[in-house]
Amino acid sequence: MQWLVPFIRLIAAPLMPVMEALISALATATHRNPTSEDCTVAAFAVSTGLIGLFCILFTCWIHARLRGLRHRAKLDLVVPF
Repeated sequence: MQWLVPFIRLIAAPLMPVMEALISALATATHRNPTSEDCTVAAFAVSTGLIGLFCILFTCWIHARLRGLRHRAKLDLVVPF
């Protein structure tokens, strides 16, 4: 399990600037100290929700493309000579 922490750091490295910006923005909006734990948890929750939203949108887009591909494949099979 020693590989888990470096793996998570590698995966999360691009998201750290976004997380730090969210922490300071949420702390400013709520007039709290940016180093408090509740701002960090809130920033994590917001970023998790945004990642989930993007995943759902991407899944819907792929589903629509697959449906169109299936429809075009059916049309290709039914073409009369």
